Amino acid sequence: MLLVGCAPADDAVEAIPTDPCVAHGEGIYAIDLETREILALAGHRNETGGASPIKFDVLPRDDGTFEFVYAPDLEGNLYRFTADMREPTPRSTPPELVLERAEGSRLNGPRYCDRGVVAFGDVGPTSVTLATMDAETFRERSTSTVAQARADGVLTPIQSEDFQIAADVSCRNIPEGLVYNGVDCTGTTSIDDCIADTDAVGAIRLKVSDDAAATALSAPQSDPDVIASPDRPPDVPLGDADPDLVVAGDGTRHLMFERVYATAAVFDDPTLPSEFSRFGFFKLMYKRLEPDASAPEYELDFRQWLGRTPEHVALVTPQMRIPQAATDSIEFTALGIFKTPNADRTFDEDLYTGLLTGRFDGDLSQVQDGRIVLDAADVDGVLSYAQFTCHVWDTCGYVADGDVYLYALFAPRFLRSDTRDALAFSTTRERLGSVEDGVLTFGNGTTMDAEAFRASICGP
Repeated sequence: MLLVGCAPADDAVEAIPTDPCVAHGEGIYAIDLETREILALAGHRNETGGASPIKFDVLPRDDGTFEFVYAPDLEGNLYRFTADMREPTPRSTPPELVLERAEGSRLNGPRYCDRGVVAFGDVGPTSVTLATMDAETFRERSTSTVAQARADGVLTPIQSEDFQIAADVSCRNIPEGLVYNGVDCTGTTSIDDCIADTDAVGAIRLKVSDDAAATALSAPQSDPDVIASPDRPPDVPLGDADPDLVVAGDGTRHLMFERVYATAAVFDDPTLPSEFSRFGFFKLMYKRLEPDASAPEYELDFRQWLGRTPEHVALVTPQMRIPQAATDSIEFTALGIFKTPNADRTFDEDLYTGLLTGRFDGDLSQVQDGRIVLDAADVDGVLSYAQFTCHVWDTCGYVADGDVYLYALFAPRFLRSDTRDALAFSTTRERLGSVEDGVLTFGNGTTMDAEAFRASICGP
């Protein structure tokens, strides 16, 4: 059973069927876990010029619909909409802009807390702060700047200390405070400087109020992979991020998060794909905070599902579906990228890249060597990047205004109603090249028959 709160119903804005091509594949979607039907929920065109993941959260409403809050990463504004998935064709209210970013900052990572607040981060020049707003106030508020909301006294700061990064907020059904990825930027000149150069290691932290000290919930500094990292990856600090903390029905606290580490390949291997050479490797970690944060940490191991041990892995943006008792089977979803070098190590073979779900036994008494080895039958590759890209090409057209785009998926979230069990997820796209007279010209100037390339991704 997923433990969630419910939002009150509000039918002031009419929900209408979502045009799946309003933003040509960019926005928030869902996939039915039984039928594998892909459902458009909200389109949001990225106008920033770069790939911009959309961070979002979803809250069930007491009338069976769902309330969404989201923030495009590079744009940095906060939006809301409501989706009704009770009928075969989903209906959604048009996205409404609630909070606009301030000059020189951007909002990110919004989350619904079951205790009736909306939490989000604010990325400024010298810190990433955290604040909450009463959920009813958030639903009723007209568009304003975050500065105006702060002046109106409707924001409660949780982390406002300067030269600190407090990102990837989580709150779900915890009774107070916020859980987040914390990085100490003391000694740097800006957040950009900190992200690019800090030797600080990120850890999952809990803060109950702005004037309270933060409590560490994870211990990346004790992980052999972090210790052995020759350096931090170029674009992110080492350590932990994207926490999901949930209290089960028996009161036990469950924490899942991603952990960044590096090997020499990140710096020395010219054939390493850019997602690893820039960001390092990400493994998925789980711990039960019983009796406290000193509890053991376990890595989730996917080799049985893949049929081999992948050399290069990134597992990010996890979410759990928590049972009533700690010993029950625990479900989770995440974005997984699994690659391994080919025989002569000239390029990486793609084993799987996309959304996945899995489950494992909550009784960890028999776990060996700190690794939860997942049974092949308990992992499901729900939707790959390629499958979604082909869906957009088939539905909205292969070429958009003369260009061809590839699509990436992000941040899966369980979405269960009386009529449907689904995953919600966000998408972003990146320009591959342009098409003229049937010829696809890639960004580096090389060319290929456009239909031949499409067939190489989607099949004949």
